[in-house]
Parts: sequence; C-alpha cells; structure tokens
Amino acid sequence: MYNFVVVSRNKIKRNEFRVYDQSYINILFLVPYRRIYAIAKRMNKKIMKKILVVDDEHDIRVMLDEFLTLKNFKVKTAQDGLDALNVIDDFKPDLAIVDIKMPNMDGVDFSKTILKKNSSFSIIVITGYAAQYNIDEILEIGVKKILSKPLNFSTLYDTIQKYIH
Repeated sequence: MYNFVVVSRNKIKRNEFRVYDQSYINILFLVPYRRIYAIAKRMNKKIMKKILVVDDEHDIRVMLDEFLTLKNFKVKTAQDGLDALNVIDDFKPDLAIVDIKMPNMDGVDFSKTILKKNSSFSIIVITGYAAQYNIDEILEIGVKKILSKPLNFSTLYDTIQKYIH
C-alpha cells in the first residue's frame, strides 16, 4: 500500500491532479478534479454533522457554537423559535439544541412545529427553568432529551452523539 501526496494540478490537463509517492519523484496516478471534489464533498458530509442552536442568550449561543465547532460539527445559531424556523429550511440540521424560555416563540412551540413536519428530527432541550415546566409533556411532544443549565459539556456531547443522525 502506498503513502501518497497530491502535489499539483497537471499542467497538461488542468482538470487532473498528479498523485506522487512520498519521494515526490514517481507519479503514481492522475485523478480527475471532479473525482477529488466528489470524494471531499462526501467526506465533508460524513464528518460535519449540522447542529442548530436556538437560545435567546447571546453568551450561551456563542459558547455552544465554539464548543460544537471544536467537536467537528457545523453550527448555526438562532435567537428564538421564529428565527430558527427561518434558518432550518436552508441549513437542514441533523439535530437542534433548543432553550425552552425565549421571546416570540418558545422552545416548546418550536419543537411542536418542527416535529409535526418531521417526527424523527432530534431535539435536545436545554433550560434553566426545569421546575416551571412539565417535563413529561415536553418529552411526549417528541423531544429526545432535556438538559438543565448550567450545562455539563460531557453530558451534552454524549447526548448529541446518541441522538444525531
């Protein structure tokens, strides 16, 4: 089995890449540009799962965005349920992390709306007000898990790994 390095585009045929062995002397083979692009695109889809973070607190959104990006997730954020509804169709996330208590549209109404369209979509609810809500009702909607703030990042990551598609 060869260890190889893609060094440069073929000067004769610009739509190909030269693949050399480690010595950079022997050309092992030529690969069409579109083939490399297709492979990279497939790898990116497999590696970069998408997560939508919905929270009215800016600091929480930034903190989760940075944490999830470090964990190899592609992240978009929204400040409330209405904003998230606008983002979700274009972004097409694999999972959403949603705060319950938000202005305009809270996390419960957002979850109901999304899960009516796609009942298998994974939603993790985060809240600092767990005592004010009926947890069983929220889980009956189809929410996968409810986590309390302040968040334990290890628990959050394990929960994401369990429910992300």
